[in-house]
Amino acid sequence: MSEDGHSPKSISKCFRLLKQALNYAIAQELLTKNPCNFCKPPKRVKTPINSLSREERILP
Repeated sequence: MSEDGHSPKSISKCFRLLKQALNYAIAQELLTKNPCNFCKPPKRVKTPINSLSREERILP
């Protein structure tokens, strides 16, 4: 999904849903292991803080 241009946040949401579904399948004894436990979704990129500096906040 990251190669298709999806954001890391969108990918992690899909990964979390898949992991929950597979854990439910384990609870129903349809699977023995969750393959999602062996991989990690991409890390989210933190956006820089958009605020004024101290000098810009002081009125002239």
